[in-house]
Amino acid sequence: MKKIRDENMVDYDLNKVEKDKTSTSENLISLGQISLMLGLLSFLLMFFIGIVSIFTAIFAIILGYISKKQGDNYGLAGMILGIIALVLIIISIILTAYLYVSWMTN
Repeated sequence: MKKIRDENMVDYDLNKVEKDKTSTSENLISLGQISLMLGLLSFLLMFFIGIVSIFTAIFAIILGYISKKQGDNYGLAGMILGIIALVLIIISIILTAYLYVSWMTN
């Protein structure tokens, strides 16, 4: 057991201090939660700003994959949302291009 004494002659247990440092990192936002937020954001931006939603969906997939490897369930949800959003964006781009070409030829 590691102990340290400060100038006021108070003993501190270093093992407890190290545990306290690790417990504060659990309060931070994880990669999986960021992936989930980006996946949801890509759905919202899909209807307004299509180019930005492509990037947010791709980042959601990448971050979701990384956090899924670390065992974060939020990462799996973010990755699934990113994949669904990216597929819908690609379908809407293809459909828009088809309708534009068919409208221009008539």
